[in-house]
Amino acid sequence: MKDRTKTKEQLLREEKKLRKRISQLELSTAKLNKSILSLKEHEEQYKKICSAIHDAVVITNSKGKITLWNKAAEKTFGFKQEEIRGKNISKLFTLRKTKTLFKEHFKSIQHGRTAGPTDLIELNATRKNGEKFSVELSLSRVKFGTSWHIISSIQDISERKRAERALRIKGNALASSINAIAFTDMKGDALYVNRSFLNMWRYRTTRQVIGKNATKFCELAQQVRNILKTLRSDGGWIGEIRAKRKDGSLFDAQLSATMVRDKEGKPLYIMASFIDITQRKQALAALRESEERYRTVVEKTGDIPYVLDDNAVLTYVGPQVEKYGYEAGAILNRNFVELIYEEDKEEMMLNFEKAKQDGIENVTTFRCNTPLLGIRYFEESGKILRDDQGQFMGLTGIIRDATERKQAEERLKQREQEARLLSITDDLTGLYNRRGFFTLGEQQMKLAQRTKRELLIIYVDIDQLKKINDRLGHRFGSLALIETANILKETFRQSDIIARIGGDEFVVLAIETSERSPQHITSRLSDTVVVHNTIRNRPYDFQLSLSFGISRYDPAHPISIDELVDEADKRMYDHKRSK
Repeated sequence: MKDRTKTKEQLLREEKKLRKRISQLELSTAKLNKSILSLKEHEEQYKKICSAIHDAVVITNSKGKITLWNKAAEKTFGFKQEEIRGKNISKLFTLRKTKTLFKEHFKSIQHGRTAGPTDLIELNATRKNGEKFSVELSLSRVKFGTSWHIISSIQDISERKRAERALRIKGNALASSINAIAFTDMKGDALYVNRSFLNMWRYRTTRQVIGKNATKFCELAQQVRNILKTLRSDGGWIGEIRAKRKDGSLFDAQLSATMVRDKEGKPLYIMASFIDITQRKQALAALRESEERYRTVVEKTGDIPYVLDDNAVLTYVGPQVEKYGYEAGAILNRNFVELIYEEDKEEMMLNFEKAKQDGIENVTTFRCNTPLLGIRYFEESGKILRDDQGQFMGLTGIIRDATERKQAEERLKQREQEARLLSITDDLTGLYNRRGFFTLGEQQMKLAQRTKRELLIIYVDIDQLKKINDRLGHRFGSLALIETANILKETFRQSDIIARIGGDEFVVLAIETSERSPQHITSRLSDTVVVHNTIRNRPYDFQLSLSFGISRYDPAHPISIDELVDEADKRMYDHKRSK
């Protein structure tokens, strides 16, 4: 009975302990549920934070597998979270060198090295479409529950890299510019000068210039103060200044200054560009002096001085034009070509463009229909005008009346042409003589060789011309020669070369075609002689008889014109003997 009671007490105690433990378990479960709920809330908050961050945030587990991928990461790389989750983060860095660098850095974080503010590395990443771009990566280690994860913050720095590259280019351009460049603050104190500025003002180092006020570099301090005042009000200033070098010497400079502002329009600094124009001003002064010196001399000559700008517009013309009925003031600012005879305008404009584009100076002859003296010939000799940079500015020169010379040249040319025609023409028949035939014949031979065309040489001789002279006299012999020339003109084309090369010997050079074979020419020539002999009322009673021979020029087997004539001559004698 006693043992049975003890057992019951033990059971009660055990039940009590059990209830207490259950109560503790229920309390622990509640706390755990509360912790889980809190953890979920924190996770949701963390996800929202990650989504709100503008930089790409990628969370990976200890093996480098992606577990979280925010919206910015999707936008940066082009992968959706469901596409990239579970992939190794190194997939984003495909270049071998970049991939290795990332893995080494990632591994050091995995093994417990604490990520600090200097853990920023630049890498080359690849988007989903294969595009390569630059990123800046920072890594940090974080523990979620019992496992460690690595948070990667990735920022696309492509635009920044391009901007940095552009700034470097601009910086190099400023430093190497042939123009002197200076930056000053709003008071005019120097902040930066390039090498050209040091050379122009003859300083050795920038240390000697930086911090000095702009008034130290100019002769007139008040002018500098006025320029600064204009810059602050208008934002820009362009003009000339009298600059002062380190050694106190002065020179003329052209200044172009502008106020540099930020996006909000707030003034940041002043940028100034200088060009030394001392030599240009000296040259202009010398030019003015020279112009005054020579203007009177030039304007007292009979020739017409002129100046054209780069569009062929007259900017100056001498008073000599008045003798032709022009008013100098009335034709200024007009295009020069408008005054030229219509048929000569195109050539004059072409010559002007050659001078403008290619730097070619020509002596050109043209005509003008002048109000007072009618059509006159003029000769223009121009000189190209260029600025300091060698750019075309226009033409200047002299226009000379060449009418009398041109008329004399035309008369001389006509006389030369008549003399040349006489030198190659037979006086009796009007045909070419021996010289004319061989001169023109050689030209035709060269042309036939180039064009691969065949030629025919026809050698013609008057039968028994000596008997005609002895029986009827030389007057009738000359008449027989003239009649033979007429027969040849009727038989052959105007383009053929017909010549009398001896007393009673004629020769023809003709282009052979399908309808002008040697047989065709022989038949036509014979028929023409027969028709001539049947004409009534002739001043003689003898029958005209001709012997002829033909040779062919083959461009595939070229020979000289002398050889062709000799061959035709031999065949002519064969024909004569056969009669």
